[in-house]
Amino acid sequence: MYDETERVRRIESAEEFVQEFDLYRFLHPPRGGKKPIKKSARTGCANRPAPEELRRIYLAEGKTAKETAEKYGVSVPTVRRWLKIYGIRKEKK
Repeated sequence: MYDETERVRRIESAEEFVQEFDLYRFLHPPRGGKKPIKKSARTGCANRPAPEELRRIYLAEGKTAKETAEKYGVSVPTVRRWLKIYGIRKEKK
């Protein structure tokens, strides 16, 4: 089919194309659509408290989401998302 030199040339050409394509995609991310997921979004916050600890802080100690967010160095919506994930809710008065 192809002699060895032609085969090697085609492989090298393909490798160059892949490298250029990867570089282009890195420099020009796709517009619209979903953005790539960050590692922290996939694995969660590194300092996310355990459900028991969050339940103790939020329910037993009566801390607010804002106070909890300040303690862990995250935003208030992040704490609220944790509470929702763990199913922790304050009783309505």
